[in-house]
Amino acid sequence: MIVKVGAINAGTMYDVIPDETLLKVSVRTFDENVRAKVKKAIERIAAAESEASGATRPPEITQAETARFSRVGII
Repeated sequence: MIVKVGAINAGTMYDVIPDETLLKVSVRTFDENVRAKVKKAIERIAAAESEASGATRPPEITQAETARFSRVGII
């Protein structure tokens, strides 16, 4: 399993709290069940961080279209 934070965009000033933050995450697994657990964990963490910071709305989580690859064996 690989979970990679690819980008964080939280405004342009170091001393100003932004109205919103964009976090781009890539998840790669071989198992659909593991992928579902990781997705739920990311959603849970994002919601907890949002609540802890006093955000006025829950996080918006969108899932980009995923690429699916099948395992190829060498004969």
